[in-house]
Amino acid sequence: MLRARGEQLPPHEVVPGLGGKGVEDTPQTLGDVVRELIQQVPEGGRGLAIGHTPLIEKAVLGLTGAEIAPLAESEGVLLTQDADGTISVEELRV
Repeated sequence: MLRARGEQLPPHEVVPGLGGKGVEDTPQTLGDVVRELIQQVPEGGRGLAIGHTPLIEKAVLGLTGAEIAPLAESEGVLLTQDADGTISVEELRV
C-alpha cells in the first residue's frame, strides 16, 4: 500500500538465519532466530514479521513445540512473550 501511494517503506531488516543459503532451516534453528528477534523488541513494543509458509509454521514449532496447520494467504500468528519468558501463539486465520 505504501508503495502504491508513493510513500517510503519504514526502516526494516533482513534477518540472517531465516531461510538463507547455508543455513540449517530446522524448526529449532528458526525458533532460535525468532527468539533472538523477540528479545530485541522493547518492553511493551511490537514487531511485525512478514514471511512465507512453511517458514512461520517451522518457527512456531521451534519456539513453542506446538505444531500449527499450514497458514493460508493473509494468515499469520501473534507471538506474545510473558514476563517469565514463555512465548504463546495465537493463530490469526481468515
